Amino acid sequence: MRNVRTILLSLICLFVAASAMDTHKAHALSSSTIVATTDQTSYYVGDTVKVIIKGENILDLSGVGFTLNYDPSQLSLQGDGLVLSSSYETFGGAIVDTINGRLTYDILNKAPVQITKTEAIGQIHFKALKSGIGMIQLRGITAVNGNLVQVQSSTQMQTAFSIGTRLPVNAPVTTATLTPDTPNGENGWYKTDVSVSLTVSASEAGGVVTTEYQVNDGAWNTYTGSIPAFGDGTYKLGYRSKDQAGNEEALKTVEFKVDKKAPTQSSSSNPTSTIPTTTTPKPTTTQIVKQNDLPAAVKGRIAVQMEEGKDTVLLPSHLTDLIGDNSLQFVQKDFTIEFSKEALKNMQGALAGKQAEGAQLSFSATIVSHDEVTNLVHDAINGSTRVVTASQVYDFNLHVVTTDGTRIPITTFKEPLVLSFKVNPNADPHLLGVYYIAPNGTIQYVGGTLVNGMMTVKVTHFSQYAVLEYNRTFSDVASSLWASGVIKKMAAKHIIEGVTDTEFNPEGHVTRAQFAALLARALDLKAVGSAHYKDVNPGDWHAQVIAAVSESGIVFGRSSDTFAPDDAITREEMAVMAVRAYEHVKGEQVKLTNTSSFSDQDQIHEWAQNAVRAAQEISLIQGRSSNQFAPQALMTRAESAQVISNLLND
Repeated sequence: MRNVRTILLSLICLFVAASAMDTHKAHALSSSTIVATTDQTSYYVGDTVKVIIKGENILDLSGVGFTLNYDPSQLSLQGDGLVLSSSYETFGGAIVDTINGRLTYDILNKAPVQITKTEAIGQIHFKALKSGIGMIQLRGITAVNGNLVQVQSSTQMQTAFSIGTRLPVNAPVTTATLTPDTPNGENGWYKTDVSVSLTVSASEAGGVVTTEYQVNDGAWNTYTGSIPAFGDGTYKLGYRSKDQAGNEEALKTVEFKVDKKAPTQSSSSNPTSTIPTTTTPKPTTTQIVKQNDLPAAVKGRIAVQMEEGKDTVLLPSHLTDLIGDNSLQFVQKDFTIEFSKEALKNMQGALAGKQAEGAQLSFSATIVSHDEVTNLVHDAINGSTRVVTASQVYDFNLHVVTTDGTRIPITTFKEPLVLSFKVNPNADPHLLGVYYIAPNGTIQYVGGTLVNGMMTVKVTHFSQYAVLEYNRTFSDVASSLWASGVIKKMAAKHIIEGVTDTEFNPEGHVTRAQFAALLARALDLKAVGSAHYKDVNPGDWHAQVIAAVSESGIVFGRSSDTFAPDDAITREEMAVMAVRAYEHVKGEQVKLTNTSSFSDQDQIHEWAQNAVRAAQEISLIQGRSSNQFAPQALMTRAESAQVISNLLND
């Protein structure tokens, strides 16, 4: 078969030489190219990767030959290989080597046309086998026109794409079983040792499951099949499981008490030994919502209005049945919080067996005092940062209350809750964000979107939250600097950082890893796998952000195995990355309508031309002086802040 191709190419060369002496027959276009592209820039393991072989700007294409290389450990060929468009046919068969990942084809065009156009020659389908950065390479590309004039001869071209891993939908579910299963002493006490066993139900897709437990909020221990028996004392046993894919179950607890001297539980058949039951009065700050109190759903949401002076709401049992397919929202004058139906189901799943029967959900939101807030955020204030509250500070708590009065805290959520705060209208809207305030006073930025005086964010755990105004200044950023405002705004969003606590270095250069980190923070990108570059080690500070932007198809390496994280980024590289980020957010490519260009447009590399035009079209970038883009100039830290701000449309 190779001999046939050799003969064909030899004939082509003879005709090429002959046509050179007859110039009116030579009408090859140097801009004609044969390329391989993929239908998407990112896939999941198990997806079909469609590789399209097409001719760009082709005129009178008569024949083409090429070899396509791929990694067989990452991609599995589907079907017989190349499926040609109707006007093309193979010449002399094909070489399909799936062991080494090499496909070689010689193709003839049955109906060449005398117009310049771009058209698909055929498709090759692969199945994605493992996560990472995939690469398709075309080598030995040869194309001829109707006069057998060679219109393309190149050694190779390559296309990169990312492959991620889908996580299982559900976290593991752990069930605790006590022996004896019910208290055998009076007043809920056990009068014998209590043993506890844990069982786990989990999806196989999540991989290996690890279960751990703690006693009375102590250190966590890995569960290996047994827990030492519990003697006299009062206990709170916490437990949870996590699978290999990273799905973690919300903390569950079970409480019990052991006193071997406690009286034996009286028989209910003996009326003279019946102990009268007493009901502990509900605190006056608790609002009890019964089944008939639940309002009708409006647009898929049931909104429970918290009464004035109430900071706790006790909901009826079988809540998920009552809510149905709707979400549940608590509304208070200073905040709203919404639980999706999936979040409510996960909370109900925190209990099993007898504990689940008749259990109720208790939600509380307590205002933290001004003095306590001042003490909490004191450590967040230093010489270059000023932090003030722009909303009430609330301490949120959620419990499942069983029929015996046991309160089981739920502190983390697999499905995020939507939290909205009413914001002080006098606060600077550009410097606001929702923060989690830890018990030790440290603050953690959560995010937030401000619309009509309400700042909304998604949270995955409960604690103290508030909207804070975060005003950071840098000694080397004067208020007269063109980028001073945008630097302050991006610092408030915790996207950019200073080179020290007090300096920003606005004219300093930005590395490829640093800009990848800015994009990952701005778009809240999380890595599924790891970065597959030989110059990016798992322990590097930038390893996860590089993996995240690579998996999202926003930033690729300088080659298939080299990222060059410490190289300074040029302005044209920045334009390519920023446009890909914009398209990732919008879910579609930028449509070019603006015909204007920079005065140094011809100095922009061909691979960046469209991206620079697109970035100018959507106002992601601006030129420097005299309408020059300066494509090979190094990007400054001030410019990077402006680009990210433009990307966020902030």
